[in-house]
Amino acid sequence: RQLALVAEETREAALVNKADMDTFVSKISRILALKNATNTTKTLGQAATDCIGKLADILAGKETEENAGLEWPWQDWSAEMGQATAGELIIVAARPGRGKSSCARQVAWHWANKYGNVLLFSREMPIEQLAPLFAQIKSGVSWRNVRRKQALDSDNKKFEQGLKDVAALKSLHVFDQDRTLSQIAARVEAIKSFTPVKAIIVDYLQLMSSRSRAENRQVEVSEMSRGLKLLARELQAPVIALSQLSRSIEQRTNRRPMMSDLRE
Repeated sequence: RQLALVAEETREAALVNKADMDTFVSKISRILALKNATNTTKTLGQAATDCIGKLADILAGKETEENAGLEWPWQDWSAEMGQATAGELIIVAARPGRGKSSCARQVAWHWANKYGNVLLFSREMPIEQLAPLFAQIKSGVSWRNVRRKQALDSDNKKFEQGLKDVAALKSLHVFDQDRTLSQIAARVEAIKSFTPVKAIIVDYLQLMSSRSRAENRQVEVSEMSRGLKLLARELQAPVIALSQLSRSIEQRTNRRPMMSDLRE
């Protein structure tokens, strides 16, 4: 009945020509929610039994795809936080200009090369500007120096090869137009229908919109973070969301950030 209702609403919206594309994406998300509601659930006893087998594999040194997480590009991150595991929502937060987006690009490049399909949703920068920055990661040559003609000829050739490597990498998918949680969910659902998705990265949280009638921006950002967490659980893959920190952290003696320091 609910599926029929959503289908009828979608049909009416299309015929009267009063809805934009985001409205249709939102209705698709309602259908996905119905699908999730009918998924079979596992009992606590079954989960514990499954974990016994997983524990045996871990202790025996058998790293299966199910119990293995995604290693970070940097050893100190892996040592501090452990691997990024399925169902996790990981917030990477800092004040503006501290390198959040650069960090996200390096993680995306590393995981796409090592594990498979990674989806990067970029509202911070258009895809045309991202291509040379990924080539910079691959080649180790500064795009700024190349652009200003300050690089050596050998470095220019390295950078050109880096661009070719970026063009050849089919497991890194970048989207710069999706700006709502509904659009992201619909995009992920479409891609995972024909290929596994290993991780999702959103750059960044405060530039996204939930399109809900939230009472204020803080509630809207909270709704989006909860939605990303549910997406991580459904997809059984880590989701990284970049976020800005509020200015209040700069006024404290102890500047180690807390969840309450996340902007909005």
